[in-house]
Amino acid sequence: MLQILDSPVESVWADLKHTVTAGDADDFLKVIIRGETGRLLEVEQSYACAFPQPKWLVCGLHGTMRIDGGEAKIKYFDPKKAPKLRVDTKAPPERKYGNDDRLPWKTKTLKATPKRKYPDFYDNLSKAVRRGNRLLVTPESVRETISVLDQAREASLWK
Repeated sequence: MLQILDSPVESVWADLKHTVTAGDADDFLKVIIRGETGRLLEVEQSYACAFPQPKWLVCGLHGTMRIDGGEAKIKYFDPKKAPKLRVDTKAPPERKYGNDDRLPWKTKTLKATPKRKYPDFYDNLSKAVRRGNRLLVTPESVRETISVLDQAREASLWK
């Protein structure tokens, strides 16, 4: 999440729980991180959910992307081609909310597989120590990750 955030962390909200699995470890988590840029990232993982969830769900200003099973489904629109939305400030008749404006949605399906295999952590560490290669996971990034994990535990409703 921190690599995608691409900004210093402004705030962390979390709910960590032990629900149904054996043992005492968290088996449900929801963590929301806001970066100083305003970007908001959310991770939810549950071993108690009876239905599969997409691996990635990315919501943006002009569309959404869902990645699951090696396939990315994208639904988006070009804001320059979108009609001006009419804002009605009066109370809606018969509690009908929304408007009849339609966005020019486009859909696309792409293959979602890595372009290259991500290097093994321990191979990279060995090459960094022995040959001076660049570390993929730096001490600074570990420090930031541990800080966010500590903030998530602290913010969690389940202690």
